[in-house]
This record gives sequence, structure tokens and C-alpha cells, in this order.
Amino acid sequence: MLVLVGKIVATYGLMGALKVYSYSDFSKKRYQKNSEVILIHPETQQKIILKIASYQKIKNMDVITFIDFNDINLVEKYIGYEIYKEVSSDDLPKDHYYYSDLLDCSIVYQDIVIGKVIAVIDFGRQYNLRIEQPDKTTFLYPFIDNFLENVDVKKKIIKIKPIKGMIPDEKN
Repeated sequence: MLVLVGKIVATYGLMGALKVYSYSDFSKKRYQKNSEVILIHPETQQKIILKIASYQKIKNMDVITFIDFNDINLVEKYIGYEIYKEVSSDDLPKDHYYYSDLLDCSIVYQDIVIGKVIAVIDFGRQYNLRIEQPDKTTFLYPFIDNFLENVDVKKKIIKIKPIKGMIPDEKN
């Protein structure tokens, strides 16, 4: 399965390093030396396969370099590209999910579909799901075990167990 793991947002220094906004909790694993990544331009869908030369974490940003790209002039054209990696769901620990697996899941409360997941947002200490309701309004819901009854990414259903006030316009 091809999974979005990050987006190149800027260059870093003059030696071909790139700052990456990561969508993965496993950056060190995703950007291992000599591993292949696929860069895809979000508008043109142009694909480029490159090999990682180095990875480091600097001030909450992932910084990577590619093999044979050791000059800022060779890499600045990749700013804005998304980084994809071929992965397997078997790579994940139990009760961990790829962002892409959670997107478009139906949110079910008391056997009623109240919306669908349109985004997963990392707030550092926890993840929140941005849920779009049928009337197109959205709200954030914490993706925490205490408030989740069941997550079935194969069926694209997340059953929640909120406390009062967590769901907008809740009548209970």
C-alpha cells in the first residue's frame, strides 16, 4: 500500500537537505538510509523515486537528504512534493493506524452515522479527527481510547463513546 508519509516544505542549508512536515509517527523508520521513497507533485502527479541518504530531527522538523543530491540547486525544485512510501499494515503495532486508513471512515454513535473523518490532526500529545457532519459543518473529536468504542478500518467504521458536549448539537 502506498502511504503519504510527509511533505517537503523547504530547503535546509546549502548541501541539499530538505525540511519535511511528517505525517508519520515512525519518521526514523520511514526515512532509513538507502530506503526508497516516492515523491509525487500534488498538482501534476509527476512521480520520482529517490533513495534516502540521511535523516535527522531538527526542531520538530524532519530533515532528509537524497543520494546524489548534495546541492541546494538540485533539490529546491522538490519543495511542495509529497513523500510516499510503500508500506504494509503489518508494519504497525496493534491499535495503530495510518492517517489514510482513518480518512473517510464513518463515525457512528448509538448506531447512527453522525459524520465522516475528513482529516487527522496531530496536536503533539494526541490526535484529533476532523469530522464532517451531513450538514457539512465540522468538529474535532479526540482519537483517544477512552472515547473510542471500536475502530474497524477495513469496514471504514469508527464507533465512538463521547461524553456530553463532545458532539455539537448533542441532545443528551
